[in-house]
Amino acid sequence: MSSSNTRASVIIEFAGVSGSGKSSLVRELEKEMSEAGYDVSWEYIVNATRVKRLFEKIGTFFVITIASPVKALQIINECLKNYRYGPEACRDILNIFYLLYRYRKARKASSPEIWIFDQGLVQACWSVLMFGSRDSKILDLIWEDIQYVVIVSASPDIAWNRLEKRPYKGSRVQQKMKSQYFTKYADSYMNQILVKLQSGLPAERLLIVENNNQLSQSSGETIQWVISAIRKRVKEPLS
Repeated sequence: MSSSNTRASVIIEFAGVSGSGKSSLVRELEKEMSEAGYDVSWEYIVNATRVKRLFEKIGTFFVITIASPVKALQIINECLKNYRYGPEACRDILNIFYLLYRYRKARKASSPEIWIFDQGLVQACWSVLMFGSRDSKILDLIWEDIQYVVIVSASPDIAWNRLEKRPYKGSRVQQKMKSQYFTKYADSYMNQILVKLQSGLPAERLLIVENNNQLSQSSGETIQWVISAIRKRVKEPLS
């Protein structure tokens, strides 16, 4: 792509319940956009050696804390509200700080043009609501770091069928409740996030995709939306 398009770099994150088809949609988007000549980077926060990634997350925790101490303390406080399990609290805190670091690094980079985060900041905030306090204001603390969000949804039965086919079939709660997990539990928290996104983000920066059994249709819709976002960034770069 031409050098003028480096101003069009966008950060796009995908969020949705397990089995909604986020990663399948991201892979298709990356393939199609790369074939169209765009420079794309796909970031997946668990896609690395566990020990190596853990050290990376601990390091970025201190980087963000030193750079923005007040905000860091506010995030930690919101993450720790009413957490039932200590390990989940530590996991979510490290994930959020790691993602903040990666987002800020991506914003400063001259390339690639498109940064795709499979399970980004919105997904991390959703986890805080699930395992901690439903009244957490965690999402309010990271608005300035969110650019474009794709919420991927699927019917509970389809989501569970996809999850069953994986080597890792979800948590013990997911396995026990099966499709009811998505109907009664997970979806309600994701809908809470969606309401906040719809009230806090401009409409053109939020896409909701139903990814049931039509991956090609879902990916086509997403690709057109991404291209529109890039063109808009050329004319009106985000701060």
